[in-house]
Amino acid sequence: MINLIAGGHENSVDLITVAEAIHWFDLPQFYSLVRCLLRKAGGIIAVWGYNHTVVSPNFDLLMKPLHKKMLPYYDPKTSYLWEGYRTLPFPFESVGLGREGEPMELDIKREQSFQGLVRFMRSCSAVTTAKDQGVDLLPEEANAASGMAVHDDCKLRFLELKAKRSYRFILFKIEQQQIVVDKLGEPNDSYDDFTSSFPPDECRYAVYDFDFITEENCQKSKIFFIAWSPDPSKVRMKMVYASSKDRFKRELDGISFELQATDPSEMSLDIVKGRAC
Repeated sequence: MINLIAGGHENSVDLITVAEAIHWFDLPQFYSLVRCLLRKAGGIIAVWGYNHTVVSPNFDLLMKPLHKKMLPYYDPKTSYLWEGYRTLPFPFESVGLGREGEPMELDIKREQSFQGLVRFMRSCSAVTTAKDQGVDLLPEEANAASGMAVHDDCKLRFLELKAKRSYRFILFKIEQQQIVVDKLGEPNDSYDDFTSSFPPDECRYAVYDFDFITEENCQKSKIFFIAWSPDPSKVRMKMVYASSKDRFKRELDGISFELQATDPSEMSLDIVKGRAC
């Protein structure tokens, strides 16, 4: 190996780097090779890797159940990586950029489309191992969000709610890779009618036309948007709804504020009043 890398010369390499791979190595054998190759004075070994992908608080929360499902399919060697290399044996002198037991933390920022993120996740060793065992952790439905269409009826019904007050509320769902109207609320329907319309185990979007009286005794109304993502709903659909939400909201001009809810208590009437008034 020394002949192959350094032309047979020991103590001749200035820098050895390992990116996202050292946890797979036979460490004693690799470190022995490193000591032979690196210059005694000034030779450096640098290793790094990435573990948790951070997108946004709401999206990251949706990813936690998926990560738990992936854990049984990870090779035990990846524990070094998930622990941030804090438990990785690294018997080399520090040069001021981390040391054994105290690695330096880095933020590696990049712009990524949802479709690109799904492709990246499908390349993870746990996902490929699970698929080899007949378990598909990321079915094709999770890749649909980046091209999610909005049915024209969604915008038409929303305009009727806003301009004509034809409905008290509208529920929307994702069906066959497009957002469609799921339910229309009658003008006299109550807020309880609205909240009881949400399925307990499926995601939905919704808009509600909320009437209230100001402190100056003026009658007003505001339209609010709800992203409903209950805990029992499927992880892949949570991802699809979360990644499609902002694009869909841009189609609905006139929304005053947004609520995100995982159970009815997070969209109670008191919360709505507090946001509107």
